[in-house]
Amino acid sequence: MVRPRAICCVILCAYVAGDVRSERAQTFNVKEFGAVGDGKTKDTAAIEKAVAAVKAAGSGTIIFPSGGRFLTGPFNVTSHCTLFIDSGATLLGSADKSDWPVIPALPSYGQGKKGKKHGAGRRMSLIHGEHLSDVIVTGNNGTIDVQGSAWWDHKVHGDTPPHLFELMWSEDVELSYLTLTNSPFWTVHPVYVNGFYAHHLWIINPIHIVNTDGIDPDSTRNVLIHDVYIRTGDDGIAIKSGWDEYGYQYAMPSENITIRDCNISTPCAAIAIGSEMSGGVRDVHISNCHLSNATAGIHIKSGPGRGSYVHDVSLDNVRMEYFFLGFYYDMDTGGHPENDPTHHLNISALPEYKRIAVRNVEGKGSQVVAKIIGLAPVPIVDVSFHSVHFDSGKYECGNMSGTYSDLQPAPTSCSGLSP
Repeated sequence: MVRPRAICCVILCAYVAGDVRSERAQTFNVKEFGAVGDGKTKDTAAIEKAVAAVKAAGSGTIIFPSGGRFLTGPFNVTSHCTLFIDSGATLLGSADKSDWPVIPALPSYGQGKKGKKHGAGRRMSLIHGEHLSDVIVTGNNGTIDVQGSAWWDHKVHGDTPPHLFELMWSEDVELSYLTLTNSPFWTVHPVYVNGFYAHHLWIINPIHIVNTDGIDPDSTRNVLIHDVYIRTGDDGIAIKSGWDEYGYQYAMPSENITIRDCNISTPCAAIAIGSEMSGGVRDVHISNCHLSNATAGIHIKSGPGRGSYVHDVSLDNVRMEYFFLGFYYDMDTGGHPENDPTHHLNISALPEYKRIAVRNVEGKGSQVVAKIIGLAPVPIVDVSFHSVHFDSGKYECGNMSGTYSDLQPAPTSCSGLSP
């Protein structure tokens, strides 16, 4: 994993990053390559020249200096590269859709998430890269603003909008000490990555805009997410691993994921696994988080046609406030890729959930403490709750089994839970 730096004590306080501008041998100021930084002139070509200079040097830091508003279309980064967005600087996504090229669909998805009828591809992310190593995107409280209203206000059916950040088939990737805002689609999307580290981030998207997830590790392993504040219009953190038949054929799980010391508020799920999880998800550990004002605190979601598994999930020492559902484990979430001549939906491919443990949770203001509904052929098994205290709420259970101790209110309506 990428080497951690200074950690701030309280996530909502002001914070100061360690100054990483000099950690690499050479620095490259984008203004030296012709960037204007006035928020009106497109600086894409200058940024691309700076990235090329880092690649030629073997490593380096690209600095976006304080006071600049650097308007840009999407660009690729390179290995052994740091993007440093200084205090008072903004990397600003172009509102001109023609600047955003269409790229191929991910092999574990088969098509863009918005549907194949109108094109199999999707738009390139603002910060993008493939087959890279040792990439850091950081700053000193700088901002990346993608101006997502260009996509939200002018929707085209079948056009899958871009992410703010997406690296693919890469290793040792870090994102830190920044505000990320107005992402057109899932904000941070590491996919097929080994070693992803996100910390000290403010991710803020309008709460009325769907598909603006905060951080979505996808077929990605060895992940650490901590000290992030997320307020967004869809799932705060959503762990994924591909979509239906494409996902279970690609067969790359998300695994060894730690989420801690986070503050998340969203009208959807604060932390989700799925619903695109067809490559499998295992070894997820969540702790010391504050989750609030969401439909569900923890939502594990899948359904017939997804296949694969969710195994070994633990949640410990979490505060949950004002949810409709505290814990929601379901197998009735749909939405499938369209058939093509080589891939067909296999509705008999059923997911498997097991070993999901919850400990030391305080909750208030929820209507349902837990809704756990499996399928008759594949019940949800090995669920446990220990020292979980809600001030109110009922239970809805079916096709599941597990144990509990010190659970308030008592799960009298959930026969699948045994003391």
